[in-house]
Amino acid sequence: LPIERSLEQAKAEKLEQIDKYNNSSTINGFDVVKDGVTITDWLTPDKRSNYRNSIDAAKLVGLTSLSLYVGGMAVTLPTQTAELMLAQVQLYADQCFMVTETHKANVEALDTIEAVDGYDNTQGYPTRLTFTL
Repeated sequence: LPIERSLEQAKAEKLEQIDKYNNSSTINGFDVVKDGVTITDWLTPDKRSNYRNSIDAAKLVGLTSLSLYVGGMAVTLPTQTAELMLAQVQLYADQCFMVTETHKANVEALDTIEAVDGYDNTQGYPTRLTFTL
């Protein structure tokens, strides 16, 4: 006889799927287009914090541009452009976090294994960012 899954097991599996999808390059990524070539990158919270510090320092000393490593290449950007890009990445990450947490709460509220198994945790995420340099 096949072993039956409990509702709790089904929820645990779905929550693991939600985390795996949230941590995948499908969600944790943005595209950088430079000279017709598209490269995918992601800035972890630590990198975002470091770049924020670099941008603040550049502005404080009066620099109008700075170089950052994006998409596997060093790019020199106007300080204001770098600041805007970083803000967009941060807001995108925040929106993704909210969608992920909502999916988790929705799954926890389900009361049948069929509903849990049928729950689509890939929906509702914001459109991936694309930066053209």
